[in-house]
Amino acid sequence: MTEPLRFQGKVMSARISERASYWFVSIQVQLTESERQAPERILGVDVGVTALAVDSDGAVFENQKHLAAAQRKLRRLNRWLSRKQTGSKNWSKAKRKLARLHLRIANLRADATHKLTTRLADKASVIVLETLNVAGMLKNHKLSRAIADAAFSDIVCQLSYKAQQVVRTDPFYPSSKTCNGCGWVNRDLTLAERTWICPNCQRALDRDQNAARNIRDEAMRLVSA
Repeated sequence: MTEPLRFQGKVMSARISERASYWFVSIQVQLTESERQAPERILGVDVGVTALAVDSDGAVFENQKHLAAAQRKLRRLNRWLSRKQTGSKNWSKAKRKLARLHLRIANLRADATHKLTTRLADKASVIVLETLNVAGMLKNHKLSRAIADAAFSDIVCQLSYKAQQVVRTDPFYPSSKTCNGCGWVNRDLTLAERTWICPNCQRALDRDQNAARNIRDEAMRLVSA
């Protein structure tokens, strides 16, 4: 390799793999000590489709929707592949181009997810996430593609090893529907309503930021209980 390693430590192993005619090497390095020390605090995070994540500090992380952005090119390459004779040179060429586009989408998604989870892990020692039923959410045919593109499971997986501690709230906790100011629960809040005004305390609430703060406060309650 001509590229220097990004981590100082003992090289344990290397794994070579191939995807879409591209070759990769993954190197496992044993570190002597942790390189990341996050502040001792609790941070609530609400993940979603409109914004990929919103934390309790008010930071909003954009959902770049890589799969949706590439849909036109994907359809064109799929049509091109379907017109080729299976096993021919042109068929192999079209299949390789389609595979490379899928790999590019996956790489862009992974890059965005890693940057998001690293920034969150650097902000607080304890990250609090809402427990989502992703399998159930994927049954919604109108949102299934957007939910799959958001890669909620990857976000949870990466935070589990990047953050010092990850806490999950109860899946039935109404984080979006509960006013963070007074605790009033808006049972009639729909998914389309991104902002709402609490009829009890008249506070204007952003759906995602309100949910992130409620998730943080719920974790504090659970820890102190």
